[in-house]
Amino acid sequence: MDAPVREYDSQVEKQSKRVFGLTVIRNFANSRPKNNR
Repeated sequence: MDAPVREYDSQVEKQSKRVFGLTVIRNFANSRPKNNR
């Protein structure tokens, strides 16, 4: 019962890292020229 849990955790970690990266990129793109006046 331990192995599937570990596998699930690694999948969730990969997914959350991807989501975090996309969020950072989106925030960076949104904050670039407009808010810089």
